[in-house]
Amino acid sequence: NPMKILVPRDELKTAVAGLSRVINARAPVPVLSHVRIDANGDTLSLTGTDLSKTAAYVVQGAGSVSSPGTAIVPFEVLQSFAKSAQAPVVEIETTAANEVALGCSVSGHTTSRRVSVPALADWPDLPKAPVTKPVDARLLEHIRQASVFASKDEHRQVLNSVLIDVSDKKCHRVVGCDSRRLAAFNSVRIPLEESIVVPTGKFLVWNRLAGDVRIGADKAREVFTLDVGAWTYTSKLTSGEYPKYGQVVPQMDGTRVLELAQEDVDLLVKSLPGLPEFAGYKDAVVL
Repeated sequence: NPMKILVPRDELKTAVAGLSRVINARAPVPVLSHVRIDANGDTLSLTGTDLSKTAAYVVQGAGSVSSPGTAIVPFEVLQSFAKSAQAPVVEIETTAANEVALGCSVSGHTTSRRVSVPALADWPDLPKAPVTKPVDARLLEHIRQASVFASKDEHRQVLNSVLIDVSDKKCHRVVGCDSRRLAAFNSVRIPLEESIVVPTGKFLVWNRLAGDVRIGADKAREVFTLDVGAWTYTSKLTSGEYPKYGQVVPQMDGTRVLELAQEDVDLLVKSLPGLPEFAGYKDAVVL
Protein backbone atom coordinates (compact mmCIF):
# COMPACT_ATOMS: atom_id res chain seq x y z
CA ASN A 1 0.00 0.00 0.00
CA PRO A 2 1.17 3.58 -0.63
CA MET A 3 2.79 5.16 2.41
CA LYS A 4 3.86 8.71 3.21
CA ILE A 5 6.60 9.47 5.77
CA LEU A 6 7.57 12.86 7.14
CA VAL A 7 11.19 12.79 8.35
CA PRO A 8 12.47 15.74 10.42
CA ARG A 9 15.25 17.41 8.42
CA ASP A 10 17.71 17.68 11.32
CA GLU A 11 17.21 14.03 12.28
CA LEU A 12 17.70 13.04 8.64
CA LYS A 13 20.99 14.94 8.51
CA THR A 14 22.24 13.12 11.59
CA ALA A 15 21.14 9.75 10.20
CA VAL A 16 22.80 10.38 6.81
CA ALA A 17 26.05 11.48 8.46
CA GLY A 18 26.28 8.23 10.43
CA LEU A 19 25.02 5.90 7.71
CA SER A 20 27.61 7.28 5.29
CA ARG A 21 30.20 5.54 7.48
CA VAL A 22 28.66 2.14 6.77
CA ILE A 23 26.99 2.33 3.35
CA ASN A 24 28.95 1.91 0.14
CA ALA A 25 27.08 4.15 -2.31
CA ARG A 26 28.63 2.18 -5.18
CA ALA A 27 28.09 -1.29 -3.75
CA PRO A 28 28.07 -4.10 -6.35
CA VAL A 29 24.76 -5.31 -4.88
CA PRO A 30 22.30 -2.45 -5.67
CA VAL A 31 20.19 -2.72 -2.51
CA LEU A 32 23.29 -2.16 -0.32
CA SER A 33 23.55 1.40 -1.65
CA HIS A 34 20.11 2.12 -0.18
CA VAL A 35 18.66 3.03 3.21
CA ARG A 36 15.81 1.04 4.68
CA ILE A 37 13.23 3.18 6.50
CA ASP A 38 10.82 1.39 8.82
CA ALA A 39 7.94 3.53 10.08
CA ASN A 40 5.32 2.92 12.71
CA GLY A 41 3.37 5.82 14.18
CA ASP A 42 5.85 8.44 15.37
CA THR A 43 8.84 6.07 15.38
CA LEU A 44 11.21 5.85 12.42
CA SER A 45 14.22 3.59 11.98
CA LEU A 46 16.79 4.28 9.24
CA THR A 47 19.17 1.40 8.52
CA GLY A 48 22.21 0.95 6.30
CA THR A 49 24.52 -2.03 5.88
CA ASP A 50 27.44 -3.45 3.91
CA LEU A 51 26.55 -6.94 5.22
CA SER A 52 29.50 -7.10 7.65
CA LYS A 53 28.51 -3.88 9.47
CA THR A 54 25.06 -2.42 10.08
CA ALA A 55 24.01 0.91 11.60
CA ALA A 56 20.46 1.88 12.53
CA TYR A 57 19.26 5.29 13.71
CA VAL A 58 15.94 5.55 15.55
CA VAL A 59 13.86 8.72 15.62
CA GLN A 60 11.35 8.67 18.46
CA GLY A 61 8.33 10.97 18.63
CA ALA A 62 9.41 13.25 15.80
CA GLY A 63 8.39 11.63 12.53
CA SER A 64 4.90 10.87 11.27
CA VAL A 65 3.59 8.25 8.89
CA SER A 66 0.28 7.68 7.16
CA SER A 67 0.37 3.96 7.94
CA PRO A 68 3.02 1.50 9.20
CA GLY A 69 5.35 0.29 6.51
CA THR A 70 8.81 0.18 4.99
CA ALA A 71 10.52 2.12 2.21
CA ILE A 72 13.83 1.58 0.44
CA VAL A 73 15.53 4.84 -0.62
CA PRO A 74 18.82 5.37 -2.50
CA PHE A 75 21.39 6.72 -0.05
CA GLU A 76 22.76 9.36 -2.42
CA VAL A 77 19.26 10.73 -3.10
CA LEU A 78 18.48 10.83 0.61
CA GLN A 79 21.81 12.53 1.28
CA SER A 80 21.09 15.16 -1.38
CA PHE A 81 17.69 16.01 0.10
CA ALA A 82 19.14 16.16 3.62
CA LYS A 83 21.70 18.73 2.47
CA SER A 84 19.38 20.91 0.39
CA ALA A 85 16.12 20.85 2.39
CA GLN A 86 15.19 24.13 4.07
CA ALA A 87 11.77 23.09 5.37
CA PRO A 88 11.68 21.29 8.75
CA VAL A 89 10.66 17.98 7.18
CA VAL A 90 11.46 15.85 4.14
CA GLU A 91 8.55 13.92 2.67
CA ILE A 92 9.03 10.37 1.42
CA GLU A 93 6.20 8.54 -0.32
CA THR A 94 5.99 5.07 -1.79
CA THR A 95 4.11 5.49 -5.06
CA ALA A 96 4.47 2.04 -6.61
CA ALA A 97 5.94 -1.34 -5.83
CA ASN A 98 9.46 -0.28 -6.86
CA GLU A 99 9.28 3.50 -6.79
CA VAL A 100 9.49 6.24 -4.17
CA ALA A 101 9.00 10.01 -4.35
CA LEU A 102 10.88 12.51 -2.19
CA GLY A 103 9.89 16.13 -1.68
CA CYS A 104 11.05 19.17 0.31
CA SER A 105 11.13 22.95 0.22
CA VAL A 106 14.23 24.67 -1.19
CA SER A 107 14.43 28.49 -1.38
CA GLY A 108 10.68 28.77 -1.03
CA HIS A 109 9.95 26.30 -3.80
CA THR A 110 8.88 22.68 -3.51
CA THR A 111 11.22 20.23 -5.18
CA SER A 112 10.43 16.58 -5.70
CA ARG A 113 12.01 13.54 -7.28
CA ARG A 114 10.79 10.07 -8.17
CA VAL A 115 13.29 7.21 -8.20
CA SER A 116 13.15 3.51 -8.93
CA VAL A 117 14.25 1.28 -6.05
CA PRO A 118 14.96 -2.42 -5.50
CA ALA A 119 12.19 -4.65 -4.21
CA LEU A 120 11.89 -4.86 -0.43
CA ALA A 121 12.45 -8.61 -0.78
CA ASP A 122 16.00 -7.82 -1.93
CA TRP A 123 16.92 -6.38 1.46
CA PRO A 124 19.30 -8.86 3.14
CA ASP A 125 18.49 -10.85 6.26
CA LEU A 126 20.74 -9.26 8.85
CA PRO A 127 21.99 -10.98 12.01
CA LYS A 128 19.92 -10.37 15.11
CA ALA A 129 21.65 -8.01 17.51
CA PRO A 130 22.79 -9.63 20.78
CA VAL A 131 21.32 -8.54 24.11
CA THR A 132 23.20 -5.49 25.35
CA LYS A 133 24.09 -4.29 28.84
CA PRO A 134 24.97 -0.81 30.09
CA VAL A 135 28.64 0.17 30.12
CA ASP A 136 30.52 3.33 31.04
CA ALA A 137 30.56 5.68 28.02
CA ARG A 138 34.34 6.03 28.34
CA LEU A 139 34.61 2.64 26.61
CA LEU A 140 33.77 4.36 23.33
CA GLU A 141 36.71 6.73 23.72
CA HIS A 142 39.03 3.82 24.54
CA ILE A 143 37.92 2.05 21.36
CA ARG A 144 38.63 5.22 19.37
CA GLN A 145 42.08 5.56 20.93
CA ALA A 146 43.02 1.92 20.35
CA SER A 147 41.80 2.13 16.74
CA VAL A 148 44.58 4.63 16.01
CA PHE A 149 47.10 1.84 16.61
CA ALA A 150 45.26 -0.82 14.58
CA SER A 151 46.57 -1.78 11.15
CA LYS A 152 45.10 0.02 8.15
CA ASP A 153 45.77 -3.03 5.96
CA GLU A 154 42.34 -4.55 5.30
CA HIS A 155 43.98 -7.85 4.35
CA ARG A 156 45.26 -8.28 7.91
CA GLN A 157 41.85 -8.69 9.49
CA VAL A 158 42.99 -9.47 13.03
CA LEU A 159 45.32 -6.47 13.20
CA ASN A 160 42.70 -4.34 11.43
CA SER A 161 40.66 -4.77 14.63
CA VAL A 162 40.80 -3.91 18.31
CA LEU A 163 40.80 -6.40 21.15
CA ILE A 164 38.30 -5.87 23.96
CA ASP A 165 40.04 -7.94 26.61
CA VAL A 166 38.08 -9.01 29.70
CA SER A 167 40.33 -11.96 30.61
CA ASP A 168 41.83 -10.13 33.61
CA LYS A 169 38.88 -9.63 35.94
CA LYS A 170 40.76 -6.88 37.80
CA CYS A 171 41.47 -4.76 34.75
CA HIS A 172 39.67 -4.82 31.42
CA ARG A 173 41.57 -3.40 28.45
CA VAL A 174 41.09 -2.22 24.87
CA VAL A 175 44.09 -3.01 22.67
CA GLY A 176 45.25 -1.87 19.24
CA CYS A 177 48.27 -3.22 17.34
CA ASP A 178 49.62 -3.00 13.78
CA SER A 179 52.65 -5.32 14.36
CA ARG A 180 54.94 -2.29 14.76
CA ARG A 181 53.06 -0.39 17.46
CA LEU A 182 50.93 -1.59 20.33
CA ALA A 183 48.71 0.32 22.74
CA ALA A 184 46.78 -1.26 25.63
CA PHE A 185 44.30 1.07 27.37
CA ASN A 186 43.10 0.22 30.85
CA SER A 187 39.36 0.55 30.41
CA VAL A 188 36.13 0.48 32.37
CA ARG A 189 34.36 -2.63 33.65
CA ILE A 190 32.97 -4.24 30.48
CA PRO A 191 29.94 -6.57 30.87
CA LEU A 192 31.15 -9.35 28.54
CA GLU A 193 31.73 -12.98 29.44
CA GLU A 194 34.61 -13.39 26.96
CA SER A 195 37.12 -11.20 25.18
CA ILE A 196 36.22 -10.21 21.60
CA VAL A 197 38.05 -8.88 18.54
CA VAL A 198 36.09 -6.10 16.83
CA PRO A 199 36.84 -4.73 13.33
CA THR A 200 37.71 -1.05 13.30
CA GLY A 201 35.76 1.22 11.00
CA LYS A 202 34.66 4.76 10.28
CA PHE A 203 31.53 4.43 12.39
CA LEU A 204 33.22 3.37 15.65
CA VAL A 205 35.66 6.29 15.53
CA TRP A 206 32.97 8.85 14.64
CA ASN A 207 33.27 11.68 17.17
CA ARG A 208 29.58 12.62 16.95
CA LEU A 209 28.44 9.47 18.72
CA ALA A 210 27.00 10.48 22.09
CA GLY A 211 24.57 9.20 24.69
CA ASP A 212 24.15 6.20 26.93
CA VAL A 213 26.24 3.21 25.83
CA ARG A 214 25.37 -0.49 25.92
CA ILE A 215 27.43 -3.43 24.66
CA GLY A 216 26.68 -7.03 23.77
CA ALA A 217 28.31 -9.93 21.93
CA ASP A 218 27.41 -13.43 20.82
CA LYS A 219 30.61 -15.33 20.06
CA ALA A 220 28.69 -18.38 18.85
CA ARG A 221 27.14 -16.27 16.07
CA GLU A 222 30.23 -14.02 15.87
CA VAL A 223 28.20 -10.83 16.30
CA PHE A 224 28.94 -7.67 18.30
CA THR A 225 26.55 -4.79 19.06
CA LEU A 226 27.10 -1.33 20.49
CA ASP A 227 24.14 0.93 21.33
CA VAL A 228 25.02 4.63 21.60
CA GLY A 229 22.15 7.04 22.13
CA ALA A 230 19.75 6.65 19.18
CA TRP A 231 22.24 4.47 17.27
CA THR A 232 22.60 0.69 17.16
CA TYR A 233 25.77 -0.60 15.50
CA THR A 234 26.14 -4.32 14.78
CA SER A 235 29.25 -5.91 13.31
CA LYS A 236 30.65 -9.33 12.63
CA LEU A 237 33.45 -10.25 15.03
CA THR A 238 36.92 -10.82 13.62
CA SER A 239 37.87 -14.48 13.64
CA GLY A 240 41.42 -15.49 14.47
CA GLU A 241 43.71 -15.14 17.46
CA TYR A 242 44.79 -11.68 18.51
CA PRO A 243 48.52 -11.24 19.29
CA LYS A 244 49.45 -12.08 22.88
CA TYR A 245 50.18 -8.50 23.78
CA GLY A 246 50.85 -9.38 27.44
CA GLN A 247 54.15 -10.94 26.42
CA VAL A 248 55.58 -7.60 25.32
CA VAL A 249 54.05 -5.38 28.01
CA PRO A 250 56.44 -5.12 30.99
CA GLN A 251 55.12 -6.60 34.23
CA MET A 252 55.69 -4.68 37.45
CA ASP A 253 56.66 -6.98 40.31
CA GLY A 254 58.19 -4.46 42.69
CA THR A 255 59.59 -0.95 43.04
CA ARG A 256 62.04 0.31 40.43
CA VAL A 257 64.21 3.42 40.48
CA LEU A 258 64.11 5.31 37.21
CA GLU A 259 66.54 8.18 36.57
CA LEU A 260 65.42 10.77 34.04
CA ALA A 261 67.35 13.56 32.38
CA GLN A 262 65.96 17.04 32.99
CA GLU A 263 64.79 17.40 29.38
CA ASP A 264 62.83 14.13 29.75
CA VAL A 265 61.21 15.41 32.93
CA ASP A 266 60.19 18.61 31.15
CA LEU A 267 58.69 16.55 28.31
CA LEU A 268 56.72 14.38 30.75
CA VAL A 269 55.30 17.41 32.52
CA LYS A 270 54.02 18.70 29.18
CA SER A 271 52.67 15.37 27.88
CA LEU A 272 51.04 13.82 30.97
CA PRO A 273 47.97 16.12 30.93
CA GLY A 274 47.14 14.73 27.49
CA LEU A 275 46.83 11.16 28.72
CA PRO A 276 43.34 9.59 29.05
CA GLU A 277 41.58 10.33 32.36
CA PHE A 278 44.43 12.56 33.57
CA ALA A 279 42.14 15.54 34.23
CA GLY A 280 41.74 16.04 37.95
CA TYR A 281 44.26 13.28 38.79
CA LYS A 282 46.11 14.20 42.01
CA ASP A 283 47.83 10.97 43.01
CA ALA A 284 51.35 9.92 42.10
CA VAL A 285 51.95 8.97 38.47
CA VAL A 286 53.28 5.42 38.03
CA LEU A 287 55.74 5.02 35.17
